[in-house]
Amino acid sequence: MKNLTIAFLCSLSIQFMVAQVTSNPSTASKGQTLNIMFSGASLNMQQGSETMISLEQGSNVMYSNSVQVISPTQAIANFYTASNCGLFNTFNFYQGSNVQSFSTNFTVDCSSLIEGFVFNDLNNDGVYDFNTEPLMSNVGINLSPLNIANATNHLGSFHYNVTPGTYQVSATAPKYYSFTTPSSVSTAVSASVSSIVSFGMRAGVHNDLTIGLYGPNPRIGYGRSYWIGINNVGTTSLTPQVEIELPALMSIASCDYPYTSLGNNKYSINLSGVVLFPNEWKSIGIELMTSTTATTGATCKIITRLTNTLDETPTDNTSNAYFTYSNSFDPNDKSVFPKRPNNEVLKTETLEYLIRFQNTGNDVAYTVRVEDQLSDYLDLSTFKVLGSSHAMQYNIQAETKKVTFLFNNINLPDSGSNQKESNGYIKYSVKCKPTIADNTLVTNKASIYFDFNTPVITNTTTSKAVQVLSSIQNNSKDIDVLLYPNPILNQKLIIKSKEGIIKELEIFALDGKLMMSKKLDGFQNEIDLNMISNGFYFIKIQTSKGDYNQKIQILNK
Repeated sequence: MKNLTIAFLCSLSIQFMVAQVTSNPSTASKGQTLNIMFSGASLNMQQGSETMISLEQGSNVMYSNSVQVISPTQAIANFYTASNCGLFNTFNFYQGSNVQSFSTNFTVDCSSLIEGFVFNDLNNDGVYDFNTEPLMSNVGINLSPLNIANATNHLGSFHYNVTPGTYQVSATAPKYYSFTTPSSVSTAVSASVSSIVSFGMRAGVHNDLTIGLYGPNPRIGYGRSYWIGINNVGTTSLTPQVEIELPALMSIASCDYPYTSLGNNKYSINLSGVVLFPNEWKSIGIELMTSTTATTGATCKIITRLTNTLDETPTDNTSNAYFTYSNSFDPNDKSVFPKRPNNEVLKTETLEYLIRFQNTGNDVAYTVRVEDQLSDYLDLSTFKVLGSSHAMQYNIQAETKKVTFLFNNINLPDSGSNQKESNGYIKYSVKCKPTIADNTLVTNKASIYFDFNTPVITNTTTSKAVQVLSSIQNNSKDIDVLLYPNPILNQKLIIKSKEGIIKELEIFALDGKLMMSKKLDGFQNEIDLNMISNGFYFIKIQTSKGDYNQKIQILNK
């Protein structure tokens, strides 16, 4: 903590007063996003008034992204130390005509720093045009010879704190993109000189949206908040067309957008006027009510679909979210997908993490900060934010594998005054390092801070990284199901069961990715697989007598 001397500036005269003001923290590294709490008995700050704070040293000025006045004697200011270095000796607080100045010693350390950014090179010339070319988040970065993985943050930038020396910085082009600049750059840094590198990328026209549903297990007899997450992973601006299909024992209590019943508990959500730009996501809040007749421990499935007809990868336009009816509820938790028996995941597949939080206090939370210490077994260069309930910033500390998500001005109401709006979430994906040993346990948990309160620690997730999934590897000999033809040559797949009623079909790629899920009924069904590319797949048939697994080959094209 640091003591500061306050000077008040009133009209054209300056009045100096003695007061004690504390500032925490008092130092930062360049590229860091941080909150500064400052307080003092003579500040006289007004809630609800437009407020700004600056840190200054001569002509070097750093302005706050936002300020939240907690009380007349307390405020929180958020800064992103993107382009300012050195010592700041003046702290200014602006609120209407009230200007207050403090002497301070706030330091931004930029020594031995490698920083950079990735830009969408719209004119394909390999040169960044500041006014017209957007920066790109979620781009994988790697630093050699230290082999430290990283990814660009919400501003499209990245940084490494290193010792003096020469390094190789490399970027990985996302899907659909190719480089207009070299993909790898050699750079040298000293104790007093930082290095700046940039990468340009360009893509053609590709329409590609993905969808998912995020939320807790339904609580019997209660409503719970969920989010339909839509991500534009293509290169064009698109308006999503969304449907949701609920189990018989669930209903819609409210939704952020108008919806229309299509029958059989299926609904269309009207998103006309909503346009998602490339690399942008949208979260649709929806409250779902569960009937009192649901059975504790029974499973249910909620299906969300994109019905956009020009999407290049229709296999990710349907999401099947599985839940368990429950009589309890943990509002702050973490989960990982895929969810399989024995927590198995393939070493080559992408893990998706969901962090949910809820303000269960008795007042508004002005800021929510989530700190996530990623496992050493995860490859940070594959890190991608898939969505969030509210606008947020995130920062990656590559050296420690710590990711911080910051929700400024979230103004999250407490659950007692507004149950639905008191919730929030973050979802991101990351892959395991390809070199980890078979059966490695990848564990993870997060810390959730509401303002400056003691953090809420989530549960620990566990994924067992394997070469082959045991859950789809073995055939179920005791379930009498017949699949033919196999291979499938421009024909429909016929499924026959001699004992149990066929209830559902799921088809997985060899890497574990779900390619198709379809509800079925009866003892015989015919399935058209023309939408699935040629290759080998695992098929899982759920019957009333148990599950049946088999490997199939598709040769339709």
